Amino acid sequence: MDLPAPAPERGYVRPPSNTGVDQPHTRQFVVGPKPSLVKEHWKLLKLDDELWLSYCPKLTVRSAVNVEGKRVTLIGVPIECRAERPRPEIALERLKVDTFREITYSWSSRWCIIIGQEIITDVGSLMAVFYPKPSTHKEREFYVSSSQKLLSRFYDLSWDDSNTPYAPATYSPQLLCLLPDQRLDLKYGNVENPTYPYLDLVQETEAHLREQVASLLTVFMREVYRIEQQPVHISLSGGADSRRNLAATLAAKIPTRPFTMRKAYWKMSDADLSMPKRVCQEAGLDLLTIDARNRSPIRAKEQTYEEQTAFRKSMYPGETYFYHVTGCWDELPSDACFIDGQAYELVSNYYYREKAPFATIEEMLGWGFRAPPDTRGETLRYAEQVRHNGGSFLDLRDFAFLLANMPVYGHMYQFLDMRFHVYCPVNCRMTYSLSQSVGEARRQDKKFFLSITDLLEPRFRSLPTNPPDNIVKRTLPRIRSKARRFRSKYLSRTQKR
Repeated sequence: MDLPAPAPERGYVRPPSNTGVDQPHTRQFVVGPKPSLVKEHWKLLKLDDELWLSYCPKLTVRSAVNVEGKRVTLIGVPIECRAERPRPEIALERLKVDTFREITYSWSSRWCIIIGQEIITDVGSLMAVFYPKPSTHKEREFYVSSSQKLLSRFYDLSWDDSNTPYAPATYSPQLLCLLPDQRLDLKYGNVENPTYPYLDLVQETEAHLREQVASLLTVFMREVYRIEQQPVHISLSGGADSRRNLAATLAAKIPTRPFTMRKAYWKMSDADLSMPKRVCQEAGLDLLTIDARNRSPIRAKEQTYEEQTAFRKSMYPGETYFYHVTGCWDELPSDACFIDGQAYELVSNYYYREKAPFATIEEMLGWGFRAPPDTRGETLRYAEQVRHNGGSFLDLRDFAFLLANMPVYGHMYQFLDMRFHVYCPVNCRMTYSLSQSVGEARRQDKKFFLSITDLLEPRFRSLPTNPPDNIVKRTLPRIRSKARRFRSKYLSRTQKR
């Protein structure tokens, strides 16, 4: 279903093509009182007499002066998901602190905005913004960056990835991350919590909510293709979210390149082994299978990862780290357009099986993840303020996901940025608002989002999502585990005799 590439939009400059792969500090930036050319080819933008933006040329940056005479700088590539609304680059002149929410309401993907001397992130903070704690930058100049590693140029930092912290805490005890809708003063480091609802409660029928979310996803895919002028790549598994992204590209009628990773039989679910091929056969698409078996980490890739991200050498989430350091991602074109679906879980009541609803925010902070004493109060005040503002973000289990899991996804995109143009279709305030408005029961097990997939691509209705493994694969690991325990006990008794 390849379509002719659209002509570039007037005034839009496509990011330069790769001059190599796995280049550290790709699509990253630093803001501070002095220029910080991390690499010779980096670009500079003077925000005012005391602020400089230094950034990788592959990171899209647009700047304008708004109606108040303040400079507005857009970092990243937000996607306007309502066809009748002006595109983000056109809306900059109208964008002020008090119009930020209304203008960006249906913007999706990863981005942040500097208005005057304040910076605000996208609705899920997937374009991460890191800054030093007051004790860290005491008597030092104040710098902000999308990269923890880059901030180590200005501050003495350490890393602790022993347990996932609740934001704004990070894996560095010396750094904080900016939360959604917070405003960070780039000169003095002061943070203002939001005064408006994080999400809205939309009083409409489920059918109408479903149609609106489906439309947002479809427009998103069309806009990405208009910008990228290349097929979009989607990693397929046996699950629901990647299939929904594929369904949205089919509804948008844009070129799509689905692919899947092939690991050893016992290290993959039967669903991940079989469903990508079945989905592509149903859609009439070719599936690229990347063989991830018998691969070992490549030291050079581990080194570029460490330089780009500084921490979290982990197979979670989605084993993207493993695919990076073993060279699996090299099977895809350099600077490919990559559509990701991780953030769908933010409004799918992800933790409802593990935990009954929290009674208080304090109870939430005592569960599951680490709440460091020196940032616990900041997390508590933010959560209380967001709940006080009203809207649809009511279940604290979703709050746990926002404050713990979304920062992990933001980290994952840091190293994907070395190779891909990464887009996140669901990371949109309007999409989250509509999805939360269907209620907890319909969000569980992604029932509502599964119905959106069916609406976007009816051919997928007959295909199961994450079907269970066959009985041998389900039972044999348990038998092996029992055998190991029995053998261990037997050997222990033998040694005692």
